[in-house]
Amino acid sequence: MRFLPRLRPWISVALLSVILLSACSLAGRQPPRPNGIALAPDGSIYVMALANHRVVHLAPDGRRLDAFGRLGDRPVDIYEGWGTALDVAGNIYLCHIWRDQEDSIGRESIKVFSPTGRLVREITAPGEDGAEGCYSVRVDDAGRIFAVYNNTNHLRIFDPQGRLLTTLWGATGTGPGEFIGLRDVAFDAPRGLLYASDAGNSRIQQFDLSTTPEGEISAVHRRSFGTYGRDLGELAYPQYLAVDEASGRLAVGDMANRRIQIFDPEGNALAELAPPGVDDWQVMGLAFAPDGALLAADALNGVIWVFEPDGRLRRMIEVP
Repeated sequence: MRFLPRLRPWISVALLSVILLSACSLAGRQPPRPNGIALAPDGSIYVMALANHRVVHLAPDGRRLDAFGRLGDRPVDIYEGWGTALDVAGNIYLCHIWRDQEDSIGRESIKVFSPTGRLVREITAPGEDGAEGCYSVRVDDAGRIFAVYNNTNHLRIFDPQGRLLTTLWGATGTGPGEFIGLRDVAFDAPRGLLYASDAGNSRIQQFDLSTTPEGEISAVHRRSFGTYGRDLGELAYPQYLAVDEASGRLAVGDMANRRIQIFDPEGNALAELAPPGVDDWQVMGLAFAPDGALLAADALNGVIWVFEPDGRLRRMIEVP
């Protein structure tokens, strides 16, 4: 595993975006900016190409199979997509944001598309004020939809038809179940765990996730791990997460440290990984394959990095 130079503490997510745009201008092209990744049971890859306003479907070896979406104001169009998830039927879920002329969030929802790109439904939580920052979305084995709202630190849970079941968290702070920038959640179903990335507190929170016979969902805080820093086990603005349910390993996109860290279920740091020879990259989506390989969407370079279970780089996939 390679140990990397880290970003200075004051470099933020916003500055990383500026770096991305500058790099694109110098290259003279519009990069796809992969921003969310999900794996289908057949090993194919769905990735949200934010800058191109479309979802791209790739074969396991990186060949383009299909794509859908375009910039527009029709319900089926994609203005700005964040996070990507699949359900057991192969439907694709996106956190979708529409921005006004002042670049403020005008409307946000979860858009659900069929595998062929047909709009199935659009889910809007009751009471949304249009500025909560839908950042990532997950779907569990029961078809329930877990939507993360970065600006309000809410985790909203919907049933498969899009009806709101409950809202968890929402407090800003440093205590258990409080967040300064909730970014993502990930399930460890075999162990009954739910992980949440807490960017502003530079930590991961782990919860016991359970459902009562009456269908009530609870998330009880078990532990938090990570603190701001550059050493192994320390974090700087953690973003997207993924769990290898076979081993319980948790992958964390440690954005400002330009790396991925791997933790065990007790919160112990096991390793850090990054593509060799790449100094600048931005992890904006993670997914474990059934064989234990880890896929990372790199928004800065417009590619997907595929790491072996031992951390060696298996391949690089360009996002078309």
